[in-house]
Amino acid sequence: MHAALLYALGFEAFFEKEVPVKVTLTFRHIDEINPEFEKTAQEKVSRLEKFFDRIHSAELVFDKQGERIKGELIISAVRGQMFISEVEDENLLNVTDGVIDKMERQMKKFNQRTKQKDRRSSIRSGRLIKEMMDAKTGFGYIEDEDEETYEDYIDKHGFETKKE
Repeated sequence: MHAALLYALGFEAFFEKEVPVKVTLTFRHIDEINPEFEKTAQEKVSRLEKFFDRIHSAELVFDKQGERIKGELIISAVRGQMFISEVEDENLLNVTDGVIDKMERQMKKFNQRTKQKDRRSSIRSGRLIKEMMDAKTGFGYIEDEDEETYEDYIDKHGFETKKE
């Protein structure tokens, strides 16, 4: 349904309500997990929205390989954008914090690159508009020097114009 129609019908709460990030936790070869740890991990992952607000889902995978634990955070965002970070350590909490920290840096770097691209394109379009405004003929129209005017065409082809 169109957003304006929803708003007109009184669905203001629809726009104010934030949809939480769907966080999936997966544990491989790890037997006992504290439910409090799961809650903490989900909260930490959902805090990443302040760095990139267009996150669809997040998957946090822990895999125990011998004495070490490998953590992988996979974030799916708009337009198929994927962010992936990996950390390996012996402590589950260190792995979680490390994966989150890496993801924060990745998202900040992505945002900076996107802003720089936007800035470059706006500078280019600003130059184009300035060139158009500085043209002799005025804003928005750049006259071709070889272009024949209406009066020249009439004179050349011998048409008579109505005189009032």
